[in-house]
Amino acid sequence: MSNFYPTIKHCKILEELQKKISNPEIITFIKRSISTPTVSKSHLGDEESTIGVPQGLSISNILASIYLLKIDEQLKDYPNVAYHRYVDDIFIMCDYQSVEDISNNVIRKFEEIKLVIHEPNGDSGKSVLGKIDEKFDYLGYQFKGGLISPRTTSIEKLKDSIVSIFTSYKYAKDKNKEFLLWRLNLRITGCIFQNKSRGWMFFFLGINNE
Repeated sequence: MSNFYPTIKHCKILEELQKKISNPEIITFIKRSISTPTVSKSHLGDEESTIGVPQGLSISNILASIYLLKIDEQLKDYPNVAYHRYVDDIFIMCDYQSVEDISNNVIRKFEEIKLVIHEPNGDSGKSVLGKIDEKFDYLGYQFKGGLISPRTTSIEKLKDSIVSIFTSYKYAKDKNKEFLLWRLNLRITGCIFQNKSRGWMFFFLGINNE
């Protein structure tokens, strides 16, 4: 999806929330949270916004999921279709002969709630139609046939972050090798925090291309 969070319509999401939440105080609190503009003091007189959900809110992802709940249910019910969505990244598997029809139908459904899907096979490269044995990227992974790898940009980001750690160590007044190793291990191997696995290697446990 293109520009997802800033284009979520408040009226639509509040309508869905009212079906699930009977307490008006909670609805009012959520409405204020998403409609209060976060601008400088010179714009404090601006009207409350009626579109867009700030990504910094602790409830942003939950609100986004509720906003797309109907579409998720409809697309998951499509026969001979496997539909997956993580926030604003969508992955659909279907018969190749049906790909154009399904793509057009998906675009129409999102347009109904004023959301825009990147043009399939367009210049942005963010939306692609193709066969499953062709190379494609999804959620930081690269898939090609039966091989699963971190995509090139994911690897480059890791390299850049490691270089940054060494650069910080190089110019530090008090060089601490133990702290350097701790930072490298944390960045590469990761850790378990609050019963959740975090870090590069934990995220890419699904790779099978050595």
